[in-house]
Amino acid sequence: MTDRSVAEITGGNGEVRGLVLDNGERLECGIVIIATGVVPNVDPVKDTVIKVNRGIPVNQFFQTNISNIFAAGDVAETFDIPRASGMVNANWPNAHEQGRYAGLCMAGKMVQYPGSLGMNSVSLYHIPIVSLGIFDPESEGIRGVDVKIRANLEQNIYQKLVFKDNRLKGAIFIGDLGYCGAVKDLIKEQSLVGIIKDSILEEKYQLYAFLRKKRQEKMEGKDIEWPETYSSTQRYQKSFNEESWTERERDRRIW
Repeated sequence: MTDRSVAEITGGNGEVRGLVLDNGERLECGIVIIATGVVPNVDPVKDTVIKVNRGIPVNQFFQTNISNIFAAGDVAETFDIPRASGMVNANWPNAHEQGRYAGLCMAGKMVQYPGSLGMNSVSLYHIPIVSLGIFDPESEGIRGVDVKIRANLEQNIYQKLVFKDNRLKGAIFIGDLGYCGAVKDLIKEQSLVGIIKDSILEEKYQLYAFLRKKRQEKMEGKDIEWPETYSSTQRYQKSFNEESWTERERDRRIW
């Protein structure tokens, strides 16, 4: 029902029984979910030369259409990684990361921002819920997707992965967040995942081997240079811990 708002929630003894709308209409219900979303505050730049869309569009250096004016955080319309288009992804992790990139660019060190990812994490009735990227392609009119689902209703577990063009575009995790971190990385990196598409939710060997290889490539032989302010100037070399990964693969979760 559009263009309506809730005037009253009715019920008793801690239970919801219904709603009264602003036009006086009454509806029976047993649950009320309030979701208002985030609306960027673009009022300070309205009627100025700065371009405004849903938010303030910026390039990958957080420059607006005026090159010496920058925008970051909830107000910025940045490159959305899974959608490959501009979008406002208003959440704290994105804002925190964007602030760092924007600060570097404003200081003259033009570091290119890889893009943002829509994320939401809540807990309802003590059940953790995480959504990432494109988790409901039908509502966005996105076609040609491949959806994988695993569910265990008795344990309040539901997991959904959305693939397109052989890449992971989005996910929902309810109840069991075991591989949420790895899935988030796969979405952000837009890695080709054809060889593990059917093994992610089932935690098969192919998934472990894929993650192990990616981690090893990222870690092995890489040096960390300490800043001058630190007491030691010796480099610390990262190394891949074969033993901990082997132990991790033995620790198969059962649900």
